Amino acid sequence: MNKPILIISGLATFIIAFSLGKCSSSSDIDLHNNDESVQEVVGAATEYTCSMHPQVRTPDKDAKCPICFMDLIPVPEGADNVPPNAIAMSESAMERAQIEVAPVIREFPRNIIQLVGTVETDETKQAAITAWFPGRIDTLLVDYTGATVKTGVPLAEVYSPELLVAQTELQEAIQSAKRIKGDSIIAKTARETIISARQKLSRWGLSDNQINALANATSPTDTITISSPIDGVVLTREVVTGEYVTVGQTLFQIADLENVWVLLDAHESDIPFLSIGQKIDLETDILPGKVFSSTIDFIDPVLNPKTRTVTIRLEVDNKGGELLPGSFVRGTVIGDLGENPPLIIPRSAVLMTGRRAVVFVQVPAEKPTFESRVVVLGERADEMYVVAEGLEEGELVVVQGAFKIDSELQIQAKPSMMSMVNESKKQQVSPDFIMSLNPLYSAYFSAQEALAADNFDKFLVAQGDIATMLTIVDDSSLSTESLEAWKKISETLLNSSSKSPDITSARIVFEDMSKAAIAIQNTFGHYSGTYYEMYCPMAFDFRGAFWLQRKDSLVNPYFGAEMLKCGETKKTFKPNGGSE
Repeated sequence: MNKPILIISGLATFIIAFSLGKCSSSSDIDLHNNDESVQEVVGAATEYTCSMHPQVRTPDKDAKCPICFMDLIPVPEGADNVPPNAIAMSESAMERAQIEVAPVIREFPRNIIQLVGTVETDETKQAAITAWFPGRIDTLLVDYTGATVKTGVPLAEVYSPELLVAQTELQEAIQSAKRIKGDSIIAKTARETIISARQKLSRWGLSDNQINALANATSPTDTITISSPIDGVVLTREVVTGEYVTVGQTLFQIADLENVWVLLDAHESDIPFLSIGQKIDLETDILPGKVFSSTIDFIDPVLNPKTRTVTIRLEVDNKGGELLPGSFVRGTVIGDLGENPPLIIPRSAVLMTGRRAVVFVQVPAEKPTFESRVVVLGERADEMYVVAEGLEEGELVVVQGAFKIDSELQIQAKPSMMSMVNESKKQQVSPDFIMSLNPLYSAYFSAQEALAADNFDKFLVAQGDIATMLTIVDDSSLSTESLEAWKKISETLLNSSSKSPDITSARIVFEDMSKAAIAIQNTFGHYSGTYYEMYCPMAFDFRGAFWLQRKDSLVNPYFGAEMLKCGETKKTFKPNGGSE
């Protein structure tokens, strides 16, 4: 009984041992192969760098970062050829990140603009019928609004005693002229009296036929018929039968509706795409499904400050009377931008950071390489932007995946969308203003050097000096735009000049102080000497922070003696007001 059991147990032990030996052998091979792969990668590297301080380079793979004392990593092949504001990746990495590019093209962007407005009467084809002499409305021949009238159609009969007097004067002058013949002074006076009497009646609105009828009447006439001066529709009737009227009082308002105006409101951003003579398709709920067209014949030169819109006027034929004044109208127009097609890029290619616009451009290289670039944008047309500066026709811009590229730039402590400074022209200011900034810069540099030396007391003195130096800056010569920029920056500096309770708080406040100082440099410059913009990627739990120095030897105000040399020089600023 025991012998078979022993045989089976021994056989099982052999099988298990064989299996384990096979597994161990296989694992050893895999590990050996992996070691060889690692050795190939490491052996291929000729230079090593710090992941937190890319400026550190050494051929010694066993060296430590002299700034943060971290282990070094191999420099990727070809990394030296990549600009500081660019990133390179393989084709497969580009595909995994779903990076897509599109060319910068030169053509007119198709911008469909939707406008709304109303139908209005043509101001040039309106007439107000007023009383030219005092009297009483005897009969209203047109007694309701909306009536259609023709030129010469009687509107009302007005009784006026003054008309009777004027008729009598005219008839007596005519009789006197008949009795007195020749060229005597009396005869000339009689003829002039006739002319004067007829002019009086003409100024009252009587036609020549009416005046002739009064002159030839055999009986006195104390009523006069008021007629319509134009074809049109009665918009308002201001009097009733029996009402007394005075000189200048409005009796009727008449408008010709065979031509009407359509007034549309265009927003500020739409104005560059609109021009005189441009065709607009119109629709109204009164005529569902019907589209009628006209062209712009007037663009109001004054912007409505309440609605931020400009009125666009079109003249529309309305002989059928289908368009009713006061009704709402919708307009559709395809906007254009002058005679020469501009450079345009898709809207998705643009990363907006306040007033700056950043795009990523694919530059020629062995591997797909993308560099960040600040551009100046023009008008936006639907899903396209007009590019005023910064790009050339045919360049490839990233239209999908731009944020992923920017994130990688931030990880590598390279200039990214969030840290890039717009290289636009500085504000044009007087040398006196730039010179008056010197004490302010000096106070800031004192604060920076105090923190680098871990001297909290000196920092407090410099912090108080900043508030004082702000008061002696001479901003009287600044333009409105420059003064507005200065006030925003100086407000930030003033807020950061409040006394800090300890050195940790001081270093937090110093970041805002540095942002303001860098903003002053970028906006206005400085008078003399050379300034340096520094960057530490490890400040504030690896968020990174910038500062200015007046010396080229980096001393870190965010860490002090703990990591005094942590950081790198990002920019060098030459003076624009005096000498170096």
